[in-house]
Amino acid sequence: MKATVLLADWAQAINGKLYIQGGGWTRTSLNNGLLNCALAMRILVGWDETNKPHNVTVRLVDQDGNVVTPQIPGGRPIETINTFEVGRPAGMAPGSEIDAPAAMLFLGIPLAKGRYSFTLEIDREQFDTGATFNVI
Repeated sequence: MKATVLLADWAQAINGKLYIQGGGWTRTSLNNGLLNCALAMRILVGWDETNKPHNVTVRLVDQDGNVVTPQIPGGRPIETINTFEVGRPAGMAPGSEIDAPAAMLFLGIPLAKGRYSFTLEIDREQFDTGATFNVI
């Protein structure tokens, strides 16, 4: 499996395509102390990995690798855990890869100035997302 991740202001996956607005940034300022952003992801699923469920975990971590947990009442770690499955179309050649686009919105996250990254794990395999940014 392969994955490409892009930080954006907004993203949506519709009918196998990614729609991205304000993508590719690495620094941001906050709106009233809150982060609003999206992750646009293009996951390539191998022919032999189709037709079975895959577990995906995305986390926001600080510069020390700790999962960010907002210091507010009821604050929970900024992470999302999902499952996806990609079917194999009839007649697809063995060895082919299938696109599995996905988008995640993260809205209203209170953050301090600093360096942060989104991590991606699929079936316990870590992927280098390149989704690192600075809050200025």
